[in-house]
Amino acid sequence: MNTFRKTQATDIYAFAYVCLEIYTGRLPFVDVANDAEVIYQVIQGIRPTRPVIHDDTGVQISDDLWDLIERCWEAQPTNRASIAEVVDTIGHWHRAWDSKTILMIENSVAQWIFSNQGNYLCWIENSSRARTTYVSRTIANLCAREGKLAASFFFARGQSAMQFFPKLIDQIAHHFPSCETYIRTALREEPSLLSPTSADELQTLLLKTIIFPTMTMGDTMTPKVIVVDALDLCDHRSESDWLTLEILVQAIIWLAESMHRNAVPLQIFVTSHPDLHRTAKRGSHKFGPETRSLYLHPYGLLDSWTNPWDELRNLAKLDLPPDEDDELSGSQDSGLLHIAPERLLSHISRWLEDNNGRQVCWVKYPVRQFGRRSSIAQHFANECRARGTLAAVIICSDETLNSRTLLPAIAIQLGKSMPMLKPAIRQIIEDQREILLATNDLAFARKLIIEPFLMGDFQRVATMTIIVDYHGCSDGKFLLDALIWMENAFRSHAIPLQLFVTSEPDLYQQANLQHPRFLDNALTLHLPRVESWTANPLSPAQSLFKNNGQKIYQVCLYLICI
Repeated sequence: MNTFRKTQATDIYAFAYVCLEIYTGRLPFVDVANDAEVIYQVIQGIRPTRPVIHDDTGVQISDDLWDLIERCWEAQPTNRASIAEVVDTIGHWHRAWDSKTILMIENSVAQWIFSNQGNYLCWIENSSRARTTYVSRTIANLCAREGKLAASFFFARGQSAMQFFPKLIDQIAHHFPSCETYIRTALREEPSLLSPTSADELQTLLLKTIIFPTMTMGDTMTPKVIVVDALDLCDHRSESDWLTLEILVQAIIWLAESMHRNAVPLQIFVTSHPDLHRTAKRGSHKFGPETRSLYLHPYGLLDSWTNPWDELRNLAKLDLPPDEDDELSGSQDSGLLHIAPERLLSHISRWLEDNNGRQVCWVKYPVRQFGRRSSIAQHFANECRARGTLAAVIICSDETLNSRTLLPAIAIQLGKSMPMLKPAIRQIIEDQREILLATNDLAFARKLIIEPFLMGDFQRVATMTIIVDYHGCSDGKFLLDALIWMENAFRSHAIPLQLFVTSEPDLYQQANLQHPRFLDNALTLHLPRVESWTANPLSPAQSLFKNNGQKIYQVCLYLICI
C-alpha cells in the first residue's frame, strides 16, 4: 500500500483530471467499461484524449490548458509539474490583467455581438497568446450561454490551415440543423468542394456551404458568432502551397463581407498577434469601415468605435488648462511676476510679436520653485490667448507629466487652439490607432504634432506659441529632449509654432551644459535673484529663508548627495 501513498505528485496528477472534468463536464475515462480497465490503461500510460469540442458549449480546449494538463499527469512523478509551476503558469495567463481592462473587453465585444450595427467582423489583437486565448474562451462561453455560438476554432501552433474550413462547416451544420440538408446536398453534388486548390475555389466552398444555406433561414435564424482564436499560429505550408496565411485572412474577410452583403445572421470574432491584424487592415480597403477592431496593450484597450480624440485625451492624462482666461492667473501665483523688470517683459512681448528666427524663448527662475507654478508663464499665456496665438500650455510637474503624456497633451491642445488641425490629427489616429498605446512610441506622438501641418497650407497662419512651465519634475531629460526635437522640427519644416519656456535653474543648466547650441539659437532671459520670493510682508522664518535661501538649498543638496 505504500506504493500508493498520497504525495504532492499524486495531488498534481489528480489536479489534471479535475481540470479535464471541469472542462468537459464528464468523468475521465467515462467510456471505459469498468474500474479495472481504467487502472490497466493508466498503468500502460494511456491518458484521455484531448477533447475537441465541449459537449455543451462547442468551445475547444486551449493549447495552453492542454499542455498544462499533460505536464500534470506524466507517468513519472518526478516529471510532473510542481504546484509552484502550476500557480506560476496560471498566473502568467492572467498577470497584469486588472478587472477594469477585462470588463472593458467583455463590454466592448458584448456590445458588438448584441448591437447588430452592421460590423460582421470583430478582430482583437494582442501580443500575449495566453491573454487572447483567455478572451476568446470568455467570448465563446458568453455566446454559448446566450445561444449565439455558431462555431469555435482555437488554432494550435503548427495546426494546418486546411483543417479550419471543414471543421467550421461541420460546426455550422451542427448548430443550424435546418442548414444541414443544404450543406450535405452541396457537398454530395460537388465532392471536390472540400479540396479547394485556389482562392477562387475556396470562396466557392464558403459560398455554397455557409452563405447560401444560411441565407435560406431568413429572419427566422438567431444571429450567431464564429470564434476564431490565434489565427496567426496556423501552419499554411504543410498540406498546400497555395493556401498562404494571407489568402486565409482574405478568405475570412471576404466571408464577413459576404455575410454583410447578403444579410446573413452570422458574425466572426478573430484574435491574433498584432502583426497579422495590421497586415489585414492594410490589405483590404473594406477592413476599416466594416470591422470593429480592438487593440489590447499593456496600457489599456483601444476600440475602433471609440472617438479617437477621447482616446488621445485619456492617453495624455493631463489636467489641461481651462478655456476661461481668468483661471490661468489664479491662486497659484509664485510671486515672480512683480520682480520681473519691465525691460524683460518687453523683450518677451516683442519676441511674441516677431521672434526673428528664434523659435525658443527661455526664462530662467533665480531659485527653485518647489512645485509652484510660474506667474510669468500664466501672464503670457493670457497675453497669447488675448492675441489669439496660444497653441498650448504645459505645466510640468511629477504629478502631471511624463515621457508618455507630454507630446500627446500638446497634440490635444493644438487641435483645440487650431481647429483646422483637428481633422488631420483625428485621421492620423484612425489610420494608426493600433500603435497609440502599444508602446512608448515617441515617433507616433511626434507625428501627431508635425504631420498635420504638412497636410495643409499654413504659410499664412500667425505663429502660435506653446508655453512650457517647468517647476519640479524629478527627471527633466525627457522634457529637454522633447524641447530640442520640437525646436528643430519647427525650424526645418517651417511650422508656425514657437516655444516659450520657464524653468528652474537645474533644467537650464542641464541644457546649457549638454546642448549649448540649442540655447545659442534661443532668446534666454534671467529673472533677478533679489526679492525673488514675494512682495508680501515676511514672517521671521520666511525672512531667514529669503536672505539665506540659496545657501540653505545648497547645504540641503550637499547633505542629500553625501
